[in-house]
Amino acid sequence: MNFTEKVFDFNLHTNVKSGIGIVNQLPEIIEEKGFNKIGFVIDNNLFNALPDLNLLIENCKNKFDYIKIHLYKEKFEPTYQYLDKVKLDFKENESPNVDCIIGIGGGSAIDLAKGIATLITNHEPAINYRGFPTGLNMSIPVVAIPSTAGTGTELAYNAVFIDEESKTKLGINTTNNYPILSLLDPKIVSTAPQSTILGSGLGALIRTFETFSTPSANSISKIFSIEAFKLIVHSLPTVLKDPNDLEAWSKMQWGAY
Repeated sequence: MNFTEKVFDFNLHTNVKSGIGIVNQLPEIIEEKGFNKIGFVIDNNLFNALPDLNLLIENCKNKFDYIKIHLYKEKFEPTYQYLDKVKLDFKENESPNVDCIIGIGGGSAIDLAKGIATLITNHEPAINYRGFPTGLNMSIPVVAIPSTAGTGTELAYNAVFIDEESKTKLGINTTNNYPILSLLDPKIVSTAPQSTILGSGLGALIRTFETFSTPSANSISKIFSIEAFKLIVHSLPTVLKDPNDLEAWSKMQWGAY
């Protein structure tokens, strides 16, 4: 590779903990970071399918002063209008009820957590922050725990939202919402339906080609594209055949990440 091809920037905003059962350490991790009023946004299907999450919530209730839980039950990406309703559960007028938001689930649940984090400290209707807003107050911190290996929302600041009126997908994209921490637990992604495993896995694999071939790529970013391809192409057939292979799942998570 030619490392003198051109001038370029390469930035990473990431902190990740990975391992089987790492999500069970969340209460201690959050306590170490000094948070005491915790908001959860959790995919409803995941919450019902994974008993460990019920235990996690009970442990958090015993450790922290305040817990607020929102179960995301919608079939599609959240809308700006939905976000405006949900944010009221996490703030009183313009004062936050929580000091961090933990998103657990697929892209929609974690994106909703990011949107809430933005609107807790910024008080206009959500639609006013569509696109790439500037001049925002700093969002409250977001912790991301993905239940799929493919969307990349646990790494990125982007959050997808739909306008109910125009039926357009615009998002709220602010660097304030880089997750301060992501937990990659193969036990959580192993519970996904096979159709989700295939769809998200192929999506992640396609992005390895996109990120390698884009004109914006550089010699450093291509290293990540190549390694991601290797991890995904070797582990995706394995997890499709045996969803309980947690070692393969961990490789899938890192490939997607």
